Amino acid sequence: MIKEQMYYIAGLKQRGDMKSAIKIPLQVTPEQAVLLDAQSKIANWLYNKLLETANDLRKQYRAAPDQERRNQIGLVLYTERGLRNLIPGLKRAMRMPHAMA
Repeated sequence: MIKEQMYYIAGLKQRGDMKSAIKIPLQVTPEQAVLLDAQSKIANWLYNKLLETANDLRKQYRAAPDQERRNQIGLVLYTERGLRNLIPGLKRAMRMPHAMA
């Protein structure tokens, strides 16, 4: 069984706001490497979609004609779970492959 070397990047917080990262080597099989790569791509896709959605909502928030609409948008943008709750809808709207769902 051939092992591939991959790296896990672990974030560390040091001295105030200075941040650094360390690489942790992982010994994985080729099959595991494929799965980890696929999961990484899913996470990247989801991050980009949420960022795009958040930016669009910020524009809508600024352009909202009344306070009621701003409050509705604000509940999605500025609450702890507002954007997270959009994830199932993003997956359905983008027709993610079954492996990504």
